[in-house]
Amino acid sequence: AHAYLSENPHFSKSALARYTQQDFIDLVDRHGVNYHERTLGQLFCLESAKEIVDVLLTECDWAGVTLQFQTEILTVNKQ
Repeated sequence: AHAYLSENPHFSKSALARYTQQDFIDLVDRHGVNYHERTLGQLFCLESAKEIVDVLLTECDWAGVTLQFQTEILTVNKQ
């Protein structure tokens, strides 16, 4: 939470708290990722953790997100 800039310092905590474990399980289930449960309820992909990266990249693609790497930000303007 300390890494997020906001006039409300608790915003990131409350926003992230709304995303439950079940929300994440539903997400990986929608994408057909197979996983198993280990000690203390930890979930692990049967294949590779790269599957989670693929899920997130697919979700970004569906949402029209543009990823930019090695990009220098020169200015930021409020509009």
